Amino acid sequence: MKKDTIYLRGLEILETLSANPSVPYFEHAVSTTIQNILKENKIAYKIDEYGNIIAQYTPKESESYPVALVSHMDHPGIEITNIQERDVSGILLGRSSDALLTSKIPLLIHDATGKVIRCSTTGNDPVLNNKEISIRLEENVTVKLPAFAVFDLVNYKKAKGKIHMRACDDLVGCATSLAILEYVATNKLPISIYSIFTRAEEEGLIGARLIAKKKVIPTDTLIISVETSKAIPGGELGKGPIIRVGDAATTFSAEAESLFTIARNKLSKNTSPLSIQRQLMDKGVCEASAFVLNGYKVTGIAFPLGHYHNGLNEPAVKAEFISENDFKGGLLLLLEAIQSTKIEVSNLFQGLRSNPLEPSKRLQETINPKTL
Repeated sequence: MKKDTIYLRGLEILETLSANPSVPYFEHAVSTTIQNILKENKIAYKIDEYGNIIAQYTPKESESYPVALVSHMDHPGIEITNIQERDVSGILLGRSSDALLTSKIPLLIHDATGKVIRCSTTGNDPVLNNKEISIRLEENVTVKLPAFAVFDLVNYKKAKGKIHMRACDDLVGCATSLAILEYVATNKLPISIYSIFTRAEEEGLIGARLIAKKKVIPTDTLIISVETSKAIPGGELGKGPIIRVGDAATTFSAEAESLFTIARNKLSKNTSPLSIQRQLMDKGVCEASAFVLNGYKVTGIAFPLGHYHNGLNEPAVKAEFISENDFKGGLLLLLEAIQSTKIEVSNLFQGLRSNPLEPSKRLQETINPKTL
Protein backbone atom coordinates (compact mmCIF):
# COMPACT_ATOMS: atom_id res chain seq x y z
CA MET A 1 0.00 0.00 0.00
CA LYS A 2 1.42 3.39 -1.00
CA LYS A 3 1.39 6.20 1.54
CA ASP A 4 -0.85 8.40 -0.64
CA THR A 5 -3.52 5.68 -0.76
CA ILE A 6 -4.02 5.42 3.01
CA TYR A 7 -6.75 8.07 2.86
CA LEU A 8 -8.70 6.14 0.21
CA ARG A 9 -8.33 2.97 2.22
CA GLY A 10 -9.46 4.80 5.33
CA LEU A 11 -12.61 5.99 3.52
CA GLU A 12 -13.26 2.46 2.28
CA ILE A 13 -13.02 1.02 5.80
CA LEU A 14 -15.16 3.84 7.21
CA GLU A 15 -17.95 3.22 4.71
CA THR A 16 -17.81 -0.51 5.45
CA LEU A 17 -18.09 0.07 9.20
CA SER A 18 -20.90 2.60 8.79
CA ALA A 19 -23.32 -0.07 7.61
CA ASN A 20 -23.20 -1.71 11.05
CA PRO A 21 -25.60 -0.48 13.77
CA SER A 22 -24.14 -0.30 17.25
CA VAL A 23 -25.04 0.94 20.73
CA PRO A 24 -23.35 0.19 24.07
CA TYR A 25 -23.46 -3.57 24.84
CA PHE A 26 -24.70 -4.29 21.29
CA GLU A 27 -21.50 -3.81 19.26
CA HIS A 28 -21.50 -7.28 17.65
CA ALA A 29 -21.92 -6.16 14.02
CA VAL A 30 -19.09 -3.62 14.21
CA SER A 31 -16.89 -6.08 16.08
CA THR A 32 -17.45 -8.80 13.47
CA THR A 33 -16.60 -6.42 10.63
CA ILE A 34 -13.39 -5.29 12.35
CA GLN A 35 -12.39 -8.90 12.95
CA ASN A 36 -13.01 -9.75 9.28
CA ILE A 37 -10.72 -6.91 8.17
CA LEU A 38 -8.02 -8.09 10.57
CA LYS A 39 -8.33 -11.66 9.29
CA GLU A 40 -8.11 -10.52 5.66
CA ASN A 41 -4.83 -8.79 6.47
CA LYS A 42 -3.53 -11.68 8.60
CA ILE A 43 -3.11 -9.36 11.59
CA ALA A 44 -3.04 -11.10 14.97
CA TYR A 45 -5.74 -10.18 17.47
CA LYS A 46 -7.53 -11.47 20.53
CA ILE A 47 -10.90 -10.88 22.13
CA ASP A 48 -10.73 -10.33 25.88
CA GLU A 49 -13.29 -11.63 28.35
CA TYR A 50 -15.37 -8.45 27.91
CA GLY A 51 -15.48 -8.48 24.11
CA ASN A 52 -12.87 -5.77 23.53
CA ILE A 53 -10.61 -6.39 20.52
CA ILE A 54 -6.84 -6.12 20.97
CA ALA A 55 -4.99 -6.33 17.63
CA GLN A 56 -1.21 -6.31 17.44
CA TYR A 57 1.62 -6.08 14.96
CA THR A 58 5.13 -6.68 16.35
CA PRO A 59 8.23 -6.46 14.12
CA LYS A 60 11.50 -8.20 14.94
CA GLU A 61 13.20 -4.89 15.67
CA SER A 62 11.92 -1.38 16.29
CA GLU A 63 13.53 1.96 17.11
CA SER A 64 10.17 3.62 17.71
CA TYR A 65 8.10 3.68 20.87
CA PRO A 66 5.48 0.94 21.11
CA VAL A 67 2.11 2.61 20.58
CA ALA A 68 -1.52 1.64 21.11
CA LEU A 69 -4.34 3.28 19.17
CA VAL A 70 -7.58 3.24 21.18
CA SER A 71 -11.05 3.76 19.74
CA HIS A 72 -14.54 2.55 20.63
CA MET A 73 -17.16 0.58 18.70
CA ASP A 74 -20.37 1.93 20.27
CA HIS A 75 -22.54 5.01 19.74
CA PRO A 76 -25.51 6.42 21.69
CA GLY A 77 -28.75 4.51 21.14
CA ILE A 78 -31.58 2.75 22.93
CA GLU A 79 -31.84 -0.71 24.50
CA ILE A 80 -35.38 -2.08 24.10
CA THR A 81 -36.68 -3.31 27.46
CA ASN A 82 -40.48 -3.66 27.24
CA ILE A 83 -42.94 -4.49 24.45
CA GLN A 84 -46.75 -4.18 24.61
CA GLU A 85 -47.98 -4.76 21.04
CA ARG A 86 -47.04 -1.55 19.19
CA ASP A 87 -46.06 0.33 22.35
CA VAL A 88 -42.42 -0.16 23.21
CA SER A 89 -40.07 1.37 25.75
CA GLY A 90 -36.34 1.40 26.06
CA ILE A 91 -33.41 2.81 28.00
CA LEU A 92 -31.23 5.52 26.46
CA LEU A 93 -27.59 4.43 26.46
CA GLY A 94 -25.30 7.43 26.13
CA ARG A 95 -26.75 10.92 25.57
CA SER A 96 -28.25 12.69 22.60
CA SER A 97 -30.60 15.52 21.71
CA ASP A 98 -33.53 16.13 24.09
CA ALA A 99 -35.69 16.15 20.95
CA LEU A 100 -36.01 12.42 21.69
CA LEU A 101 -38.32 13.38 24.55
CA THR A 102 -40.65 15.82 22.83
CA SER A 103 -40.61 14.92 19.11
CA LYS A 104 -41.31 11.89 16.97
CA ILE A 105 -37.79 10.81 16.02
CA PRO A 106 -37.53 7.94 13.48
CA LEU A 107 -35.71 4.87 14.81
CA LEU A 108 -34.71 1.43 13.56
CA ILE A 109 -35.02 -1.51 15.96
CA HIS A 110 -32.65 -4.44 15.44
CA ASP A 111 -33.99 -7.51 17.24
CA ALA A 112 -32.64 -10.93 18.18
CA THR A 113 -33.93 -12.55 14.97
CA GLY A 114 -32.13 -10.06 12.74
CA LYS A 115 -35.27 -8.13 11.79
CA VAL A 116 -35.09 -4.36 11.26
CA ILE A 117 -38.27 -2.71 12.47
CA ARG A 118 -39.29 0.88 11.82
CA CYS A 119 -40.58 2.94 14.71
CA SER A 120 -40.29 6.37 16.30
CA THR A 121 -40.18 7.99 19.69
CA THR A 122 -43.62 9.17 20.81
CA GLY A 123 -42.56 12.62 21.97
CA ASN A 124 -44.49 12.01 25.19
CA ASP A 125 -41.54 11.99 27.60
CA PRO A 126 -41.37 15.54 29.02
CA VAL A 127 -38.40 14.61 31.25
CA LEU A 128 -35.74 11.94 30.96
CA ASN A 129 -36.99 9.74 33.80
CA ASN A 130 -34.52 6.92 34.52
CA LYS A 131 -33.36 7.32 30.88
CA GLU A 132 -36.59 5.66 29.70
CA ILE A 133 -37.85 6.49 26.21
CA SER A 134 -41.36 5.75 24.85
CA ILE A 135 -41.50 4.28 21.34
CA ARG A 136 -44.29 3.43 18.90
CA LEU A 137 -43.92 0.76 16.18
CA GLU A 138 -45.13 1.63 12.67
CA GLU A 139 -46.76 -1.80 12.36
CA ASN A 140 -47.92 -4.46 14.77
CA VAL A 141 -44.97 -6.83 14.40
CA THR A 142 -43.22 -9.12 16.85
CA VAL A 143 -40.02 -7.78 18.41
CA LYS A 144 -37.79 -10.46 19.86
CA LEU A 145 -35.56 -9.44 22.77
CA PRO A 146 -32.71 -8.69 23.19
CA ALA A 147 -33.11 -5.73 20.85
CA PHE A 148 -31.80 -2.21 20.42
CA ALA A 149 -32.69 0.88 18.42
CA VAL A 150 -30.56 3.34 16.47
CA PHE A 151 -31.49 6.62 14.83
CA ASP A 152 -32.92 6.26 11.31
CA LEU A 153 -30.20 8.41 9.76
CA VAL A 154 -27.85 8.04 6.82
CA ASN A 155 -25.16 5.37 7.23
CA TYR A 156 -22.58 7.20 5.13
CA LYS A 157 -22.67 10.08 2.65
CA LYS A 158 -19.98 12.37 1.26
CA ALA A 159 -21.14 15.84 0.25
CA LYS A 160 -19.44 19.22 -0.14
CA GLY A 161 -16.22 18.13 1.53
CA LYS A 162 -17.93 16.52 4.52
CA ILE A 163 -18.65 12.95 5.60
CA HIS A 164 -22.12 12.53 7.11
CA MET A 165 -22.89 9.45 9.23
CA ARG A 166 -25.29 8.27 11.87
CA ALA A 167 -22.25 7.39 13.98
CA CYS A 168 -19.01 9.21 13.22
CA ASP A 169 -18.32 8.80 16.96
CA ASP A 170 -16.36 6.60 17.03
CA LEU A 171 -16.43 4.64 13.78
CA VAL A 172 -14.13 7.33 12.42
CA GLY A 173 -11.64 6.40 15.14
CA CYS A 174 -12.03 2.69 14.43
CA ALA A 175 -11.52 3.19 10.68
CA THR A 176 -8.46 5.37 11.31
CA SER A 177 -6.91 2.78 13.64
CA LEU A 178 -7.59 -0.04 11.20
CA ALA A 179 -6.16 1.84 8.22
CA ILE A 180 -2.98 2.73 10.15
CA LEU A 181 -2.52 -0.81 11.51
CA GLU A 182 -3.11 -2.32 8.07
CA TYR A 183 -0.58 0.07 6.51
CA VAL A 184 2.09 -0.76 9.11
CA ALA A 185 1.53 -4.53 8.79
CA THR A 186 1.32 -4.56 4.98
CA ASN A 187 4.51 -2.52 4.62
CA LYS A 188 6.25 -4.38 7.46
CA LEU A 189 7.29 -1.14 9.13
CA PRO A 190 9.55 -1.45 12.19
CA ILE A 191 6.83 -0.23 14.55
CA SER A 192 5.33 -2.15 17.47
CA ILE A 193 1.65 -1.21 17.38
CA TYR A 194 -1.61 -2.22 19.03
CA SER A 195 -5.07 -1.26 17.87
CA ILE A 196 -7.65 -1.53 20.64
CA PHE A 197 -11.38 -1.46 19.90
CA THR A 198 -13.45 -1.10 23.04
CA ARG A 199 -17.06 -1.56 24.10
CA ALA A 200 -19.54 0.59 26.03
CA GLU A 201 -17.51 3.78 25.94
CA GLU A 202 -20.70 5.84 25.89
CA GLU A 203 -21.74 4.31 29.22
CA GLY A 204 -18.61 5.48 31.04
CA LEU A 205 -15.50 4.22 29.18
CA ILE A 206 -16.33 0.71 30.40
CA GLY A 207 -14.17 -1.36 28.03
CA ALA A 208 -11.22 1.03 28.19
CA ARG A 209 -11.32 1.18 31.98
CA LEU A 210 -11.16 -2.61 32.21
CA ILE A 211 -8.23 -2.86 29.78
CA ALA A 212 -6.31 -0.06 31.52
CA LYS A 213 -6.98 -1.42 35.00
CA LYS A 214 -5.81 -4.92 34.10
CA LYS A 215 -2.66 -3.58 32.38
CA VAL A 216 -3.45 -5.66 29.30
CA ILE A 217 -1.10 -3.43 27.29
CA PRO A 218 2.55 -3.12 28.53
CA THR A 219 2.92 0.04 30.59
CA ASP A 220 5.81 1.36 28.46
CA THR A 221 3.40 1.63 25.53
CA LEU A 222 2.36 5.16 24.54
CA ILE A 223 -1.42 5.30 24.34
CA ILE A 224 -3.05 7.34 21.56
CA SER A 225 -6.77 7.98 21.84
CA VAL A 226 -8.33 8.23 18.35
CA GLU A 227 -11.66 10.03 18.67
CA THR A 228 -14.10 12.51 17.25
CA SER A 229 -14.85 15.41 19.54
CA LYS A 230 -17.34 18.27 19.42
CA ALA A 231 -15.96 21.16 17.40
CA ILE A 232 -15.16 24.13 19.64
CA PRO A 233 -13.31 27.44 19.19
CA GLY A 234 -9.67 26.53 18.67
CA GLY A 235 -10.62 23.01 17.61
CA GLU A 236 -12.72 23.79 14.59
CA LEU A 237 -14.16 21.70 11.81
CA GLY A 238 -12.29 21.93 8.51
CA LYS A 239 -9.10 23.38 10.00
CA GLY A 240 -7.30 20.09 10.39
CA PRO A 241 -7.04 17.21 12.85
CA ILE A 242 -6.49 18.15 16.49
CA ILE A 243 -3.59 17.10 18.67
CA ARG A 244 -5.61 16.59 21.85
CA VAL A 245 -3.82 17.62 25.02
CA GLY A 246 -6.61 16.70 27.42
CA ASP A 247 -10.34 16.27 27.99
CA ALA A 248 -12.90 17.25 30.61
CA ALA A 249 -11.32 14.91 33.18
CA THR A 250 -7.54 14.95 32.71
CA THR A 251 -4.60 16.45 30.83
CA PHE A 252 -2.36 14.10 28.92
CA SER A 253 1.39 13.35 28.73
CA ALA A 254 4.03 15.67 27.24
CA GLU A 255 6.28 12.70 26.40
CA ALA A 256 3.52 10.93 24.48
CA GLU A 257 2.54 14.14 22.71
CA SER A 258 6.15 14.46 21.55
CA LEU A 259 5.30 11.95 18.82
CA PHE A 260 2.83 14.45 17.36
CA THR A 261 5.18 17.41 17.89
CA ILE A 262 7.89 15.67 15.86
CA ALA A 263 5.40 14.63 13.18
CA ARG A 264 3.94 18.13 12.95
CA ASN A 265 7.43 19.62 12.49
CA LYS A 266 8.25 17.15 9.71
CA LEU A 267 4.94 17.64 7.89
CA SER A 268 5.30 21.43 8.06
CA LYS A 269 8.28 21.13 5.70
CA ASN A 270 6.20 19.53 2.94
CA THR A 271 5.46 21.56 -0.17
CA SER A 272 1.78 21.36 0.81
CA PRO A 273 1.86 21.39 4.64
CA LEU A 274 -1.13 20.04 6.55
CA SER A 275 -3.36 22.22 8.69
CA ILE A 276 -3.03 20.84 12.23
CA GLN A 277 -4.66 22.15 15.39
CA ARG A 278 -3.74 21.64 19.04
CA GLN A 279 -6.33 22.00 21.77
CA LEU A 280 -7.58 20.79 25.11
CA MET A 281 -10.93 19.33 24.00
CA ASP A 282 -12.91 19.63 27.23
CA LYS A 283 -16.45 19.01 25.99
CA GLY A 284 -16.30 15.34 26.90
CA VAL A 285 -14.20 12.60 28.46
CA CYS A 286 -12.38 10.19 26.16
CA GLU A 287 -10.73 6.83 26.72
CA ALA A 288 -7.32 8.42 27.17
CA SER A 289 -8.33 9.41 30.71
CA ALA A 290 -8.89 5.78 31.69
CA PHE A 291 -5.26 5.08 30.80
CA VAL A 292 -3.93 8.30 32.37
CA LEU A 293 -5.49 7.31 35.69
CA ASN A 294 -3.85 3.89 35.49
CA GLY A 295 -0.31 5.18 35.02
CA TYR A 296 0.10 5.20 31.23
CA LYS A 297 1.65 7.97 29.14
CA VAL A 298 -1.13 9.17 26.89
CA THR A 299 -1.84 11.51 24.01
CA GLY A 300 -4.69 11.83 21.56
CA ILE A 301 -5.87 12.85 18.13
CA ALA A 302 -9.37 14.19 17.59
CA PHE A 303 -11.44 14.88 14.49
CA PRO A 304 -13.68 17.96 14.96
CA LEU A 305 -17.28 16.78 14.90
CA GLY A 306 -20.51 18.45 13.84
CA HIS A 307 -23.85 17.51 15.48
CA TYR A 308 -22.00 15.72 18.29
CA HIS A 309 -24.01 12.74 19.59
CA ASN A 310 -26.55 13.45 16.85
CA GLY A 311 -27.41 16.82 18.33
CA LEU A 312 -26.63 16.85 22.05
CA ASN A 313 -27.78 20.27 23.34
CA GLU A 314 -29.30 20.94 19.92
CA PRO A 315 -33.05 21.11 19.10
CA ALA A 316 -33.09 18.18 16.65
CA VAL A 317 -31.58 14.76 15.96
CA LYS A 318 -29.24 14.86 12.96
CA ALA A 319 -26.43 12.88 11.36
CA GLU A 320 -22.94 13.64 12.66
CA PHE A 321 -20.33 14.91 10.23
CA ILE A 322 -16.60 15.51 9.88
CA SER A 323 -14.46 17.21 7.25
CA GLU A 324 -12.89 15.01 4.57
CA ASN A 325 -9.70 17.08 4.77
CA ASP A 326 -9.56 16.67 8.55
CA PHE A 327 -9.88 12.91 8.13
CA LYS A 328 -7.13 12.78 5.50
CA GLY A 329 -4.88 15.02 7.57
CA GLY A 330 -5.47 12.93 10.68
CA LEU A 331 -4.42 9.74 8.93
CA LEU A 332 -1.21 11.32 7.63
CA LEU A 333 -0.40 12.98 10.96
CA LEU A 334 -0.95 9.76 12.90
CA LEU A 335 1.08 7.69 10.43
CA GLU A 336 3.98 10.12 10.73
CA ALA A 337 3.67 10.31 14.52
CA ILE A 338 3.95 6.58 15.20
CA GLN A 339 7.22 6.48 13.25
CA SER A 340 8.94 8.90 15.66
CA THR A 341 12.04 7.20 17.07
CA LYS A 342 13.13 7.16 20.70
CA ILE A 343 16.18 9.22 19.72
CA GLU A 344 13.99 11.90 18.15
CA VAL A 345 11.84 12.06 21.27
CA SER A 346 14.86 12.30 23.57
CA ASN A 347 16.39 15.06 21.44
CA LEU A 348 13.20 17.11 21.29
CA PHE A 349 13.37 20.40 23.21
CA GLN A 350 17.08 19.94 23.89
CA GLY A 351 17.43 23.71 23.98
CA LEU A 352 14.88 24.01 26.77
CA ARG A 353 16.50 21.15 28.69
CA SER A 354 20.03 22.58 28.55
CA ASN A 355 21.52 24.73 31.29
CA PRO A 356 21.70 28.39 30.07
CA LEU A 357 25.19 29.04 31.43
CA GLU A 358 26.02 32.36 29.75
CA PRO A 359 22.65 34.01 30.43
CA SER A 360 22.77 32.70 33.99
CA LYS A 361 26.08 34.49 34.57
CA ARG A 362 24.58 37.71 33.34
CA LEU A 363 21.64 37.28 35.70
CA GLN A 364 24.11 36.99 38.57
CA GLU A 365 26.05 40.03 37.41
CA THR A 366 22.93 42.21 37.13
CA ILE A 367 21.25 41.38 40.43
CA ASN A 368 22.40 44.75 41.82
CA PRO A 369 23.46 46.86 38.84
CA LYS A 370 25.68 49.86 39.72
CA THR A 371 24.00 52.03 37.13
CA LEU A 372 20.63 51.88 35.40
